[in-house]
Amino acid sequence: MTPLTSNRRWPLLVFPMLACLLVLMLVLFLFGLGDVSESSKRFTNTLLTSFSISSAVLAIAMWSYADSRDRPMAPIFVIGLMGIVGGVLTFTGLKFAGDLMLEANGTPVAQILYNIVHLLVTISAIAIAGGLVLGTAFSLITSRQLEPLFNEEE
Repeated sequence: MTPLTSNRRWPLLVFPMLACLLVLMLVLFLFGLGDVSESSKRFTNTLLTSFSISSAVLAIAMWSYADSRDRPMAPIFVIGLMGIVGGVLTFTGLKFAGDLMLEANGTPVAQILYNIVHLLVTISAIAIAGGLVLGTAFSLITSRQLEPLFNEEE
């Protein structure tokens, strides 16, 4: 592969990223950021929800690993440490963000379910975007003409 062909393909990978950035900037310019007065509540809710879900997944993984090694009590210390860190995060979040209820959610359970659904939607959007980026990169890589490695192949 000659340097000339590799230099011509990089705009095909950079252009979609710049186009997405420009569309995002245009939307923010036209519609604004909206109400950002509750941004600390949103950040705290997101932090607590993602910590809780990832802690649960890691606790299950640790428990399964310890069970496969015939040491079922091994992850107790780490699970306790995750609980302490979660408690500190919750206490700090309540101290700085105050009441963590958003969107007129009446109960903590409604707020937790709202946070989980919001997290799942965000994860699925990131997964779809990642799939599109990988698919675009794969199609750009595989669509080029194969060049002979040796002169004898021509």
